This record gives sequence, structure tokens and C-alpha cells, in this order.
Amino acid sequence: MLLRISDGGLFETTATGTPATVSITLPGDAPALALTGQASLLTSATIVGSVDLAETLGFVLRNLRWDIEHDLSKVLGDVVAHRSLQLAKQLGQWQLVGLRKLAIGVAEYLTEEDAAIAHRGDIERFCLEVDALRDDFARMERRLARLELG
Repeated sequence: MLLRISDGGLFETTATGTPATVSITLPGDAPALALTGQASLLTSATIVGSVDLAETLGFVLRNLRWDIEHDLSKVLGDVVAHRSLQLAKQLGQWQLVGLRKLAIGVAEYLTEEDAAIAHRGDIERFCLEVDALRDDFARMERRLARLELG
């Protein structure tokens, strides 16, 4: 996609034959990186061309935030836009809580019901028992060595 910066400071599409001052190339996994965060997407981009313009573009893209409520208020009105955004945030939080509870439930099932994963306490207890057995064995070897010498 070729863009140019207009006199008003906005991005506009441009013809394919226009020479580029700065070229920003995103990696093939850009959609996945965009989901993990804007910072990881920007750090994986390759920038070629005017250093000053590239630095300015990088600064703008790092600090660019979409004010969705403002854009919605133009279409729906201030109150409806504000309430809609609140509802969307609550639905998002509800989904996160649901996913967290699902993860806890799966972990509980795997540790309690299916016993596919050992409890942390069981592992610690096992390690303590192995350590005690090792120490007992070492004492037994020392006793046997003393009996053989004596």
C-alpha cells in the first residue's frame, strides 16, 4: 500500500509510480503481531529511507490512539456513544473473567479429577521424601563402611 502525507498532515493513497521517501515493510506475521501489541509490530518492521521522516513516523505511530468514542458520537450522539463504549468494555471484561474461570476450571479438572498434572504440594512432598531417602542411604553407606573397616 502506497501512502503519502498530504499538506494537511493526513495520509492519502498515491499512485504506484511515485518514488517513496520512506519504505516501511511489515513481516509476514504482522496480523499475529498486531494482536499481541502495537509495540511488537513496530519493532519487527523494516524502515528504509529518510531517517528524519522515518523517526517522525515511528513516533506518530507509537503514540497514535484512536478515540473511538469521539468518532461514534458523530454518528450516534454523545450519550449513546459513551454508553455503547461502556457496554463494550463491560462485555470485554466479562469475556476475560469467563476465560479466566475456564482456565481455572480446566486446571482444577486436570489436577483433581483426571490427575494428569501433579499438585505443587505433592511434588514438593515427593522431593522432600527423595531427599530424606538419599540422606538415609548416605548414612547407611557410612555405617556399612565403618562396619567393614572395624
